[in-house]
Amino acid sequence: MFRMHNGESIYDFQKRFTHLINHLVDLGRKFEKGELNLKVMQRVDRTWQAKVTAIEESKDLTSLRLATLFRKLREHEQKLHIFEENEQQDKKGKRVTLKALKSAKGKRVCEESSSDDSETKNFNLLVKKFRKFIRRKKNSPYKFNRK
Repeated sequence: MFRMHNGESIYDFQKRFTHLINHLVDLGRKFEKGELNLKVMQRVDRTWQAKVTAIEESKDLTSLRLATLFRKLREHEQKLHIFEENEQQDKKGKRVTLKALKSAKGKRVCEESSSDDSETKNFNLLVKKFRKFIRRKKNSPYKFNRK
């Protein structure tokens, strides 16, 4: 009957599982390492099945400590949170508008209409390095595929 709830974190699941197991041990029930690991792997939410399968294939569940198993699951959860945050930031999308201006030498210069000077400097540095790369590519004795 014990299952991981939808949206529950691994930390909360670990607390509930450990609490339950500690009470069962107090009542005289004994568990083997592999048995506890298998119970955890079977009781996690369906969204965790890919990670569970990877752990099952890469590790021997009888020698794996329960704390190590939960640590691996928490690490994976943290990576998922970082990935989701990056996706949300990409969806919000910081829009940048560029204006092309002619300088005194007749070359086009791109300016960013953002108030952040550091971002403008980074962007200008990127443009300079890209121009240098293109010049080197044109002057190179090697032939590049233009496609």
